[in-house]
Amino acid sequence: FGSRARSAAKVTAMSEAAPENGHNGKAGELAGALATCTAVVKLLELEGHGKHQETKVPSLTAAWRQAEQVLKMRRAPKAVAAALNALERANCCGVLVDHMEPTSLEAFVRSPELLNISTKARRILKPRATTLLEDGEWEKLLTPKKRSGKTKTAEPLGERYLQGWRWVALVGVAAVVGSSCFFRAFWYNMHQNGAFMDDGTAIGKNPNIVDPNLDWDRLMRTDYWGLEMFDPDKWTHKSFRPLTTLTFRWNYQSFGGMDTSSYFITNVLLHVVCSFLVGIYCKVVCRIPSVYTAAATALFASHPVHTESLMYVVGRADPLCAILVLIGVVVYDKCCNRRPDEKVQKGPVTTMKLLLGFLLTTLLFLAAGLCKETGFTFFGLLVGQEILPILTHSWRPNPPSKEDLIPRAGRILAILICGGAACGWRVWYTSGTGIERMDPYSNPFAANDNGYIRKLSYTFVHGMYGKLLVWPYFLCYDYSHDAIPLLTSLTDIRLGLSSATYTAFAAIVHLVLRALASNGTRSAGYGAAVNLGFFLLSFFPMSNIAFPVGTVVAERLLYKPSIALVGAAAVLGQVVMEGPISKSRYSRRFQAAAGVGFLGLWAFWWARAYKRCWEWETVERMFFTDGYKQLHSERTQLNLGNYHLMHGEYRDALAAYERAVASDPAQRDAVPLYHAAQIHMAVSHDMETAEKYLKKAVTGYFSPLVIAEEEVWHDYGLVLWQTKKPEESIRNLQVAVMTNPLYTKGLNNLACATTMHALTQNDHHTAMQGLQTLQRAIELSPNTPMYWRNAASLFKMVGDHERAQHAWQQVYYLEGEDPGEITNNCIWEFYFR
Repeated sequence: FGSRARSAAKVTAMSEAAPENGHNGKAGELAGALATCTAVVKLLELEGHGKHQETKVPSLTAAWRQAEQVLKMRRAPKAVAAALNALERANCCGVLVDHMEPTSLEAFVRSPELLNISTKARRILKPRATTLLEDGEWEKLLTPKKRSGKTKTAEPLGERYLQGWRWVALVGVAAVVGSSCFFRAFWYNMHQNGAFMDDGTAIGKNPNIVDPNLDWDRLMRTDYWGLEMFDPDKWTHKSFRPLTTLTFRWNYQSFGGMDTSSYFITNVLLHVVCSFLVGIYCKVVCRIPSVYTAAATALFASHPVHTESLMYVVGRADPLCAILVLIGVVVYDKCCNRRPDEKVQKGPVTTMKLLLGFLLTTLLFLAAGLCKETGFTFFGLLVGQEILPILTHSWRPNPPSKEDLIPRAGRILAILICGGAACGWRVWYTSGTGIERMDPYSNPFAANDNGYIRKLSYTFVHGMYGKLLVWPYFLCYDYSHDAIPLLTSLTDIRLGLSSATYTAFAAIVHLVLRALASNGTRSAGYGAAVNLGFFLLSFFPMSNIAFPVGTVVAERLLYKPSIALVGAAAVLGQVVMEGPISKSRYSRRFQAAAGVGFLGLWAFWWARAYKRCWEWETVERMFFTDGYKQLHSERTQLNLGNYHLMHGEYRDALAAYERAVASDPAQRDAVPLYHAAQIHMAVSHDMETAEKYLKKAVTGYFSPLVIAEEEVWHDYGLVLWQTKKPEESIRNLQVAVMTNPLYTKGLNNLACATTMHALTQNDHHTAMQGLQTLQRAIELSPNTPMYWRNAASLFKMVGDHERAQHAWQQVYYLEGEDPGEITNNCIWEFYFR
């Protein structure tokens, strides 16, 4: 009999007495079931001490079926555990397992009572139980869970209090507070503080923006900078972004041209909206709990790399594109993307919802692509949203049904058709994606002829992008030649950054796949997988893998990849705060440390973004700050030289220009050579050094957005005249005039050089041709006294005193005072640029 028999008798008595103590209904039924099962235990222990087998089976089965009806109740698994232990001692455990209903068996296996049965009973139970569980779940259920001092809730952190509109309000607050580091830009003015680099060309000189009447035909045939895309004789960037251009036109025409703060206000407000949509995307699409969604929103809103996208006004294309993409992804997830565990719904309302959702998403992605080209690539994210649930569900014991597969296959086919057509149209419309005659300074890696060096250098660029995403401390507006020197060997220590980046990325992919394989779409791995796809689709076009882009590294290009970064960080925070680590005895300390770490990271990002926004307040401050920060970049040194030149600091300007020239041993960029030569001409009067610089400049690379080509040819011709090389001087001045027939400065100086040199050679015919050239300059600019002075001097030199006096009278008329006597010298026209 022993202690077990006494315990069984005690439980039996308590169960039989339950109805008398006021238990009725389900409670009384449960008491009866427990009494039956306990009686089975008692019977086996008293009548055979575990040796009877077949004789007891019918009665045992009948007794069990009386308790079968209430197995789903909370205390029913205790009866199952008691019966299994008793039957195992009677070697009848297998019979009981075979007679249990699947729902009852699964309820018991998932209960804590599974740990209270014997090892032999578990071995008998395992074959049937594993058919009802997911892969690896049996082992997890057998793992004892450590008890903590405080009861853990199944709900994520704060989810109970963030229902309905509350989580939306929390995300909105996070977006506004996080973006507050950029609010000082509300008072920035492009006209007063200066237009930064391409801002002056893409906005201030773009006819699609400044013309009062909008020419739609011109808008569709010009690129982002207003340059003709289909003229083979003109350079174009092939950045076709008409919707973004229209937003600049709205700012220009509605708020007073360039003298307004509306450009910066619009950019910052767009960033606030995008930050809010990042939170909606994390919550709805990635299924991340509300607290971690708000944390991701705050991190994205204050990420320092976004400063360039907001303060460099032409970077507006990235926030606009991201907003449209995020809205499209959320709409598609709500209207079209059904989860595998959801019931298939049919009917006209469901069909109409799906069609409208798909149409709206397609239009949003097309609009995103017309804001920036990378918007077209996100059709691939919709394919991933459709395939991912199928793959994860197919790993489960029950494969997906045809009712789910066929509609998904149809949607995938429709997405591929629409996305492929959009990308194909974009490539066809702009005649490819490559940039013709791209200068080797914006992207020196693409200009290198050695494929091995080119690929090796691109790996370091990927490492640089990874560093900027995670630790955005060093920030600069330019990373062009020679800020990042080419990598020529595998022994280059900089490859350590690339290796670390690729290793981290491979580890993330492995963890995501492992999480999906174990828990499917119900795990945090699903949100991580969606963010992984978002990152790949946004990073691939800027990676230089498929085609070269117009820059080596640009912080503004990280705007969309950073969405995936903060989404993945939110998933990581969820795992850390509520995963297995949180069940340890030090969970509260660990969670507190993680929370402090997040606040510290956010505070650092906010402060760094605020300081960077301050640096962008004026163009001069930016040129000065980054010029001395990035001494090896040809472009930062060029702009630093321009800064010193505007302030009359010629020595510092010349030093900066010479650093820009020294950054490229081949000296291929015409701009710093040209400016350095101008200082030598006008300040130090070192014509020989100026000639050396300009000789290289005329054979270098020109950018029509930075400097006019005729200016370089003109100054080269002018310095050749000063170094007593008249024939070469005339040839270069003629090139300048042929490059731009309306170039009055070149016409004036060419007339002087041609006429004066012809007179020394007694060539009257050529001298008259020179005078005709000057007459052309006067026709283009009749109110310039200098041209009339030179005409009077040259006519006097050739002996035409009547026409000389007529020209001298025009000088008196324009200047309003007596000009004195006619001189025998020309006035050479020269200006600092």
